[in-house]
Amino acid sequence: MTPHYLLEQALARFPILLIKDELKQERYLRDALQFYSQHSGIIMRLQLEQPEILITPKPLAFNGIYNIRGEWCRYRYDEISNYLHVLDDVRNGPWSMSYFVNVVQWDLNVDLPNDLEYSLIIDLIESLVGEANAQALSMSKFLANLESMDGKQPSEYHQQRESVEQQIRESAQLPDFALI
Repeated sequence: MTPHYLLEQALARFPILLIKDELKQERYLRDALQFYSQHSGIIMRLQLEQPEILITPKPLAFNGIYNIRGEWCRYRYDEISNYLHVLDDVRNGPWSMSYFVNVVQWDLNVDLPNDLEYSLIIDLIESLVGEANAQALSMSKFLANLESMDGKQPSEYHQQRESVEQQIRESAQLPDFALI
């Protein structure tokens, strides 16, 4: 699933959507992805046959790299070229590595890693957009004197966001070294 698809799923939940600005919608999407990345974490695990690999987008953090004997290996990540270089004897390969994925900078039209809780991200996007949308609806109802229109209040979306954020924190991925 791509980030754009997640945004479309969240926006489809609104019978009346006043937040039509695509840049604002993308900002809410990126805010949701950033919160998910920072509080739940998305760990990518790879098997490297060669001591060099291109990693994009730039990872949030590396958990570690281990050679075939299970020994921790030093590495160097070039932030300009986005290449990771394993500083180990080539005969000790293949190497196992893991790192935290940075989905904030993810291409919005490229599928996200499979182990995400997509429903939580969609719920978080809904709550972020919903709070702003409910405020805009409240203002529109007031100006048009349509107080009888029902809908969620901004405070309800705020409570929903806090609940979803807590669920995301509880689903946190632990780094490999914490799994001892």
